[in-house]
Amino acid sequence: MIKNLDDTIKLLQGLPFPLREAIFSPELAEFNWQLKEKYYLEERQMTKMAGEIGLVLAGEKPLKQLEENLTKEAGIAAGVAVNLGQEIRERVFKPLVKYFPESL
Repeated sequence: MIKNLDDTIKLLQGLPFPLREAIFSPELAEFNWQLKEKYYLEERQMTKMAGEIGLVLAGEKPLKQLEENLTKEAGIAAGVAVNLGQEIRERVFKPLVKYFPESL
């Protein structure tokens, strides 16, 4: 569990390069903004969504609970969270299927 900056740094350093690269990629940031616009998310919701994606990439939360966490943590309606989850899986996690085979 991430408790502070040191924990975050240690966690990130221990990740395989493709996952670290994905977390910090400008493409992921741009994709988050595209989803914000497409689904009319508030900035707070987009920020929470980005955090949930990062936590899954870091192995702190399971991908199979993404939609549930988008609803619970970001306050995104369940139906919207399902559509978001599908797009996020396709664009973010499918290229990294090697690391998330059970959830795609």
